[in-house]
Amino acid sequence: MQFGKRHLISILCLCSSMMGYIGRINLSTAIVAMARDESINKTDHKEFITDVCPDPKIIGNNSKPVFDFQSSTAQRFDWNQKTQGVILGAFFYGYFALQIGSGRLAEIFGPRILCSLGLFMSGIINLLTPLISNHYGLLITSRILLGVFQAAIFPSCYALSSRWIPDHERSTINSMAFIGGDLGSLIASTLAGYLSRHGFAGGWPSVFYVSGTLITAFSILYFLLVRDDPSLHWIISDSELKYIQAHIKRKKQIETSVSWLRLLSSRVIWAGAFTHFTMIWSLTVFVLKIPEYMHHVLKIPLEKNGLFSALMYMGECSSLLITGIIVDRIIKSERYDKTLVRKICQSITQFGGGICLLLVAVANCNEGLFLAATTGTMILNGLQSGGLIALPSDLSNNFSATIFGIFNMIGMTNGFICPLIIGYVLDSDPHHIKHGWWTILYITAALRIAGGIVFTLFISCRRRSWSSKNTLSLSTSSSSLS
Repeated sequence: MQFGKRHLISILCLCSSMMGYIGRINLSTAIVAMARDESINKTDHKEFITDVCPDPKIIGNNSKPVFDFQSSTAQRFDWNQKTQGVILGAFFYGYFALQIGSGRLAEIFGPRILCSLGLFMSGIINLLTPLISNHYGLLITSRILLGVFQAAIFPSCYALSSRWIPDHERSTINSMAFIGGDLGSLIASTLAGYLSRHGFAGGWPSVFYVSGTLITAFSILYFLLVRDDPSLHWIISDSELKYIQAHIKRKKQIETSVSWLRLLSSRVIWAGAFTHFTMIWSLTVFVLKIPEYMHHVLKIPLEKNGLFSALMYMGECSSLLITGIIVDRIIKSERYDKTLVRKICQSITQFGGGICLLLVAVANCNEGLFLAATTGTMILNGLQSGGLIALPSDLSNNFSATIFGIFNMIGMTNGFICPLIIGYVLDSDPHHIKHGWWTILYITAALRIAGGIVFTLFISCRRRSWSSKNTLSLSTSSSSLS
């Protein structure tokens, strides 16, 4: 298969989500260097915790931090754990609020300008972060605005896919944005950790200067290379343009306004949204909390912790890509019903992932079994490229960004709900934190299985009309443009 401009668009989608994640996840690591270490002034209560794994780093009473950021010469702040949680969580308020709106705006005004602007402003906010960090209110406001501007990135990828990518290639191409998110998380945590200790400008400020420069530069490149429609691209070949137009299933009429009543009363939409919620819950636990579980409960050193996390992310990235390619070939052959293919892929993701999560608890202090179970969970996550990820494009070509916006708005409630529930469970019995973590894993596994049941029972990939009433005939539209 010859590399075409549509494949360039897919790579740019991957890079846009990767840059978005670099711009949002970097603070999760840098904040360790930005906040003063409270443990220095606190009485050690670890002796009362009875169920953690043995710490291989402790010999007698002599222990020291494995990863010390105290060498940073930049200003540090008196942020306790609650304050840090507020700062990190502020992003989700803006991100959550604009999901549906940004999806609709991408369909109306085009994804190019929306995504370019979102990335550019994300870069500017990162560049300004070191200057405003000592002003708590400004920092919180900047994180909310970062969420607002980044809300358009994933919906824009779906909007581009609906215009650029043939139906039988969308399992692979739609997964590119999710692969980019994984790569961005991995790059952000690694880069932020290194720069916080060895970077310029005193340490942690360099995290935001480097991230902001990369994101801003890429936003300009994205704007130059992307066009909202293949017919508007200045270097696309005639043969590829004809191929794209011939393989995008479009109705004889172009839907121009969405019927919100039809969307919000559809059980397929709500089933997809619930399944997406269960997947985002699982991802939130893995991205934000599993590293903490490895460090505080399993006593895995931070350098090995990073290696384990890298293996998990690479497992999911590989699985997303491979599954997408295989499923696209199956769908192109037209030998199997598309709905059946989607249900099989997502069922394996949901049920298999639930079983692996239970194995994480069963692993106890066995590092090998823990790594196998967590990596298996992430690999199984990748099978959703043949299931849930492609569903918005299956349901509608014109409104796929809006449908994904609904899914993601519901899913992003995890940014508020998940940390609250995890905190409540762990605080309910602080002397037996391992059992608290097991409870969290059981809840996550149960949600995964419930999502699989809902997806299997209620999802159909039959394309529907979500238009309210206004349509333009293609022939009329083309004649008016000529």
